[in-house]
Amino acid sequence: MIESLNVRWTDGPMAAAAQANLDGRLLEFVEDENSDVLQMFSPGRRAISESGDWYGEHAGKWLVAASQALARTGDARLKSRIEMACEFLVSSQEDDGYLGTYSPSSLARFTAHPGPGFRTWDLWNHAWLILGFLAVNQLEPARKIGDLLVQTFTPEAPALIRQGNHKGLSSLVVLEPLAKLSAATGDERFLDLAFQTLAQAEASGLNVAGWAEVPDLDPSTVGSGKIYQMLWVFRGMLAMHRCRPTPRLHLSVERAWEVIRNHHLDPTGGPWGGIAAHKEVFNPSGFFSPRGLVETCSSATWLSLTHDLYVLDGDSRRVDEIEKTLLNSILGAQSENGRDWIYFSFPNGRRNHTYHWACCKSSGALALEAAAEMVLSRRGEELRVDLLLPCETDDLLIEIGEGAARFTAKAGPLHLELRVPGWLESGSWGESGEGYAQVDLRAGETVSLPLRERVRVEKKTFTLDHHGQEIVREDYVAVAKGPYVYALEGRDDRSFRLPFLDPTQALRVRDVTSLDLIEPGRPPQTLRRYFEAGDRRDGAYRTTWIPVEWQ
Repeated sequence: MIESLNVRWTDGPMAAAAQANLDGRLLEFVEDENSDVLQMFSPGRRAISESGDWYGEHAGKWLVAASQALARTGDARLKSRIEMACEFLVSSQEDDGYLGTYSPSSLARFTAHPGPGFRTWDLWNHAWLILGFLAVNQLEPARKIGDLLVQTFTPEAPALIRQGNHKGLSSLVVLEPLAKLSAATGDERFLDLAFQTLAQAEASGLNVAGWAEVPDLDPSTVGSGKIYQMLWVFRGMLAMHRCRPTPRLHLSVERAWEVIRNHHLDPTGGPWGGIAAHKEVFNPSGFFSPRGLVETCSSATWLSLTHDLYVLDGDSRRVDEIEKTLLNSILGAQSENGRDWIYFSFPNGRRNHTYHWACCKSSGALALEAAAEMVLSRRGEELRVDLLLPCETDDLLIEIGEGAARFTAKAGPLHLELRVPGWLESGSWGESGEGYAQVDLRAGETVSLPLRERVRVEKKTFTLDHHGQEIVREDYVAVAKGPYVYALEGRDDRSFRLPFLDPTQALRVRDVTSLDLIEPGRPPQTLRRYFEAGDRRDGAYRTTWIPVEWQ
């Protein structure tokens, strides 16, 4: 088992993004007891709310993200607001443990056992509150919610998965909070309810653990195929496995992860959808579109799920995906002000900053704060450097400059395992992409290693057939250098003539953050890192899948 370590960002895009997240989101969203995100839980507001949406999730998500930011920064303002928010929420909890946003007479309450098709997000909101309370070590209000769930969903009662939307997926997300609540309190009843609920889901045909039997199961066929919910359910299955070892659950999530990684990620590392009945569901395996879209909630949950698996197995391939998703999909969805976020990101499409209560604003903030736990990890006496990002801990300083990475032991001795990214030129630190390089440092000692980044090109083809005849064929490339994906600014559907055998011949490094695409007879076209292409302005268009005609 790998132990993650919080870090302090010191420089670079992640330091800027985290500071903007603190100032523009976490300290603004919850300021005092009158903040809307808290007031919706007040007895007065609750008494007149007969129906509602997912807005109650924001309180739990904020507690999780704010607690991680507090661990990273020690910000006194944030500490005070966390304490205030917890006090307000605890004072608003009903005697039986209910802490939702629906009135006692509302059929949307989970205690009313609303049937399939009835719109309610009550279980979802309570799931996030449990995780929020656990993050700030407030066990009693979390336990009271758990007690109410156990009392409500006995084996004889209507199954929990009858509630919510997406064929039960939106209710099944309680698996993770129930497992974590059981681990935190030692109360097996919560874990028993998680296993009972999963068994009921599978008995009803919601086969979220089906990869154990069918390794290449298409996720678009499970429930409604809803990406965010399914990934969160996978996190719950892993949490259950950690509490009560169940190899079938672990194996199913591992195999599902492989299928998604191989068939359902866009170049930025985001799980993409957009062509089925709902914009937030998986497309069938094998489908491709340059304008497929990624919900920020889905990217954030994919990031955390991948880290969960890495903590269990230490497989460095997981870190490759963490890096790609974090530095492209997540950063690419945040505005520079830290306040605005994109709901749906497109490889080829415009930035659309979303509305105040959008779920993705809190999910994006969560992902940025969770990232600090993904940079370094400790396995026994060895300190692993997983992500090459400028940061420091009490033991280690990591500096990333042009062409080099420097590691300084602030205390020691240290035995470092440095992940060898696949995007390094061959031979930079040994063989690229083959695990970890070993470095030993005494206190005060520094080692500097070269960062020679390879330019890489991914090819993709969109085709359309009719009666066996290909009637449409469009070829595209996506470009990456180092850990970053690059995009053209603006929309240009003209094709570039590139050499098929080695399209990187048409690419030149302009500077640290830019590339030029060279084609005879046309001015060079500049590509910038995806997250900053268009200067992060609302409405700016990015072209990541570049149309090509092969030469």
